[in-house]
Parts: sequence; C-alpha cells; structure tokens
Amino acid sequence: ADVLETEREVVVLLALPGVSPDRVEAAIEDGELVVSGVRVLPPELRDALIYRLELPQGRFERRLPLPPGRYSGVEREFVYGCLQVRLRKMV
Repeated sequence: ADVLETEREVVVLLALPGVSPDRVEAAIEDGELVVSGVRVLPPELRDALIYRLELPQGRFERRLPLPPGRYSGVEREFVYGCLQVRLRKMV
C-alpha cells in the first residue's frame, strides 16, 4: 500500500488484482483507513487443478494509519488493478 499526502488530500493506493470493485469497502475508523473485501476465483476455475496460487483467496482486511487530521469522506475507484482511495482534508 502507498499513502501519499498533498496539500488538499491523502491518496492511498492498494494493489488488489483479481478483486471485484463491488466486493471492496473502505472506511475511516479511529484514525485508520480500513479496507476490506473478498477475493474469489471465477466460477469457471473453482474446480480447476491448482499448480500455483500466489494471490490469497477469501476475505481480507487492511488497516492503514492515516496522517493526523480530519477528512470529508472516502472516494474510491479502481485504476489499473489498484484501489485508489482519496480522502479530502477538512480545513
């Protein structure tokens, strides 16, 4: 995960290959960005023989400490296999 801060916002990038955007949630809890979701194999591959599986399957949760401050909300989008979360700073 990458956490970057500009004058107006904090941007967090998380690599989530194979994760459907509708299976990811992002929220701020106690000064941390909490990203959780589920990665599942496509239905047509569930009975396949697995020779190598490096991407963990199932539920995941990641907690990332945020820079001190207040944020106006969580905006998220998927960009090139990464979840991009933008947190606008409140002044």
